[in-house]
Amino acid sequence: LPFQVSAQNETNITLQWFKVSTTNFVLQFNGTETNISSPDGDGPVTHTVSSLTAGTRYTFTLFSVIGNVRNSGEQLTAVT
Repeated sequence: LPFQVSAQNETNITLQWFKVSTTNFVLQFNGTETNISSPDGDGPVTHTVSSLTAGTRYTFTLFSVIGNVRNSGEQLTAVT
C-alpha cells in the first residue's frame, strides 16, 4: 500500500494513496491513530493532517484494514 505526500506547507501535509476494493485505513503518527473510511468510487484516497509544527519531521504509518485484520503497514517520513 504505497503512499506519498501530495501537498504540504508549514502546518499541513496531505497524503495520497490508491485503495484496494472496499478497504478502510488507519493512519498512525505521533502516537495517535486516525480511522479513514474508504471513499466510494475509484481514484486515489487523500487525507490531510493539519495543525502540525513547522520544521518538524513526522513519520506516518498507513495500514489497510479488511474486516478486523490490519496489514503490516507502510511508513513515510515527511518534514513540514
